[in-house]
Amino acid sequence: MKKILLTGGTGFIGRHFMQTTKDAETYILTRQKFNFKNTPSTIYIENYNELPEDIRFDVVINLAGENIAARPWTNKRKKELWGSRIKTTNALSHYLTATEQTPSCILQASAIGYYGVQQGSLTETSHPVDGFSHRLCEAWEKAADNFPIKPYVMRLAPVLSPNGGFLKNIYWPFKLGLGFHFWKSKAKFSWISMADVCGFMQYLIENQPAEKIYNLTSPGVVGHTDFYKSLSKALHRPNLLPLPEKLFNGILGDFGKELLTANFDVHPDHILQKTDYNFKHPHLADYLTHAYTK
Repeated sequence: MKKILLTGGTGFIGRHFMQTTKDAETYILTRQKFNFKNTPSTIYIENYNELPEDIRFDVVINLAGENIAARPWTNKRKKELWGSRIKTTNALSHYLTATEQTPSCILQASAIGYYGVQQGSLTETSHPVDGFSHRLCEAWEKAADNFPIKPYVMRLAPVLSPNGGFLKNIYWPFKLGLGFHFWKSKAKFSWISMADVCGFMQYLIENQPAEKIYNLTSPGVVGHTDFYKSLSKALHRPNLLPLPEKLFNGILGDFGKELLTANFDVHPDHILQKTDYNFKHPHLADYLTHAYTK
């Protein structure tokens, strides 16, 4: 039975990933240890010193980090986002080095914010532009360079699931017929289903391909307007509220410009060209219909 060390295992992605994990003994680092009950195959810890001294991990997964979309990016919030990623990754690196861990596979979370806000289609080889989201992701990835082996870097698009994250946050306004879209927006929206995030993570663990950097985005990039209108359609509700993008960004600053209204036309070229992984949900409209059909 393989042994897995998972940081961020009680978060949005971590909880779903655990549901797909079989035949493994998983140790989950969390600040909320006492909110969960251990099982024979899942052990919750708050500090690395709680781990058995002689344990050797086959797989290490670093998902830890505050939710970047939870609230606007004040200076205080930016420090929280930075610390929850960089400090946690540095602590993990220190543990792996100090205990001479040599896992066969390390998965490191990042985000498509790495590329910054720019026009045109982007792939794993595209050059980034400056901005808070780029600096945050770049520092996160550089911190992972200190791991004992080169990690698989997963640059995540917004992850869609009706059970949490972005979709859950906007569900009720759309369900109540208050669906909106950004007026005259030409921005693109990259996304990925939770099933494909977990599916590709398992693919990396099981197959360990040579390429190390992947955009975890669906190949079916859509426009912002198409996304919001597709959600309304999947919920059988109207979408009649055009929001002025400039006003929205003026109120929310970088949080709006670099995240909520930003153009992200990011494509998963390395997944499509360098692996044989098959996306479960490549098309947005089909995915949303599937997600909200009971």
